[in-house]
Amino acid sequence: MAVYSDTDIAKAIADGRLKVEPFDPKTIQPGSIDMSLGNQFRIFKYGKHSIIDTRKKDHSELTEVIEVKDGDHFLLLPGKLLLAATKEKIQLSADLCGRIEGKSSFARLGIMVHITSGFIHPGSYGVQTLEISNMSNLPVKLYPGTKICQIIIQDMKSPAEVPYNKKKNAKYLDQKGPEASKLGN
Repeated sequence: MAVYSDTDIAKAIADGRLKVEPFDPKTIQPGSIDMSLGNQFRIFKYGKHSIIDTRKKDHSELTEVIEVKDGDHFLLLPGKLLLAATKEKIQLSADLCGRIEGKSSFARLGIMVHITSGFIHPGSYGVQTLEISNMSNLPVKLYPGTKICQIIIQDMKSPAEVPYNKKKNAKYLDQKGPEASKLGN
């Protein structure tokens, strides 16, 4: 699977195989598209629950959503994890897939943007949920609108026979904000 260059990304957007909304051509990098942090932060309710049961289908009761206005910040404490979403929605055709990667400037401060779920299936659309953790020993201010991650676009060897938007159990399709785990659904 070949990684798309800036030229390939611009062509895929022009062809409608890749959609980014809102789109700013300045976010296209040599081999990726910069994505910014949205305004919603899904935080864990520490102290309210003593265990996570991975056999449960819905884990939304473990978290709550905090809305942060533009210009304000969310303070992420050391060793903590939160779910956030990209401000931009992305849509991939059946012959494209993507990967979320952190920005090195954040990694150099100890901020991980995703833990393991960086793959974006062909046929996906919506905002992308980010699993942001603070691995440093200092609190970090996170500001909505900050370019926090990048999406790498790749060709599939052949188009997906059943892209994500056609799957019956596509549990994270058309996300509007950071989604809680739907493990087991």
